[in-house]
Amino acid sequence: MDIVNLMHISPIQAASNSDRRPTDCFHLFDQAQWRKILMRLVLPLLIFSLSGCGTAIVAGGIIERNLKDRENAREGERARTEKERQWKANSLRIAACAGEPAAFDKELRSGRHDADSKQRALEDCIIPQSNVAGLRSLLSDLQSENKEKDGYCAYLAPALTSLDTRLLDIFVEQRLSLTCKSRSYPEDQFARNASQRPPSWWDVFVRRSNIPAAQLIPALRYLQAHDVDLKRIVAGNSLLLLAVESRNTAAIHFALDLGMDPDDPAYKWDKPSPLETWVLQRFSYTRFYTSEDAQSLQARLGEMTVAQAESMARKLHKKVNLEMLANGGADMLAYLIQSGASMRRLNSGGNLIFGNTRMSAELLAALNQLNDTQLAEFICPELNEYHQPYPLFAKAIADKNEPLVTFLKQRKMPETCPALSQ
Repeated sequence: MDIVNLMHISPIQAASNSDRRPTDCFHLFDQAQWRKILMRLVLPLLIFSLSGCGTAIVAGGIIERNLKDRENAREGERARTEKERQWKANSLRIAACAGEPAAFDKELRSGRHDADSKQRALEDCIIPQSNVAGLRSLLSDLQSENKEKDGYCAYLAPALTSLDTRLLDIFVEQRLSLTCKSRSYPEDQFARNASQRPPSWWDVFVRRSNIPAAQLIPALRYLQAHDVDLKRIVAGNSLLLLAVESRNTAAIHFALDLGMDPDDPAYKWDKPSPLETWVLQRFSYTRFYTSEDAQSLQARLGEMTVAQAESMARKLHKKVNLEMLANGGADMLAYLIQSGASMRRLNSGGNLIFGNTRMSAELLAALNQLNDTQLAEFICPELNEYHQPYPLFAKAIADKNEPLVTFLKQRKMPETCPALSQ
């Protein structure tokens, strides 16, 4: 009997036939076994359908989120456009930008404008136009409202950044100090010691780049003439360091003329001093100065002493690895070696070269200038500040630094170091 005919047999006949024909295919399995077979057939189809639905749901969710993000972006742009439109129509801004003192004073007296509008009128109109009358009116308005003692500092900050001494005259005229607290450095960094907070005139270097000497130097002389301490070192920073970091040759010479020490002990031990920053710039990939400027600065900053070279080596691995410098750091390494510093101190704890340092041909050549005693001291240096040794040869083997390992083997250096004391 074929499958088609079996499908038309009544249950009774089927039961009767089951007794007579135990070999029929429909009776080879019991009901539990049939359920398992059906589940095996149906389950993949069900999973495929559900996964398809899941994918569709996820895709739909992504599309919906993207649409919402786009709508939010458009709404944000509309809000900014409307806010800008309202600002341009603001009567205080119109009077300030038009340079109309009477109208500006009237708007200030009206009481309709908040502190943010006054600040923006100052930054958008009064300072760019060197409007001394407008600044004077703003300061008078501030005093009439009996604001906190240093409330004027919000006005002083952009005036200082402008380097416009005509505006600074207004603060001096009203006997206001030209030294406020900077707003460009994190407040929590100086929460425990407010006296160490950087002064606001440093913000000139933070907020401006490539400042022309014709603007900067007269402004610095102006501050000096009005009792601003330009030689102050705060939290490891100073006018000299800011000048070197911004590569402003005129400002560097000005700070040196003040008598500032490029390697003053007041600079934090883990941050490069002005001298160390200058040396890093000398051996950088980029040429920051003209040859004439570099020569004039080198003549004044001088070469590093033994102690300075050893101090810089301790800082290098914290701030700048040799690999980040020109020629893989070979020129810097050669310079530090030529300083006469102790090899064990130069590579203390692996300060300069680690076991996994990429060894350029130039860097290997610099190391090859060392005699056997110097090289042995370099690869078995002093303990670092955490009292940890750094056996360079052993580390190079562990890190599979083949160029360094091959070099040290050629120089017949020992793979292990004798016990090092502090």
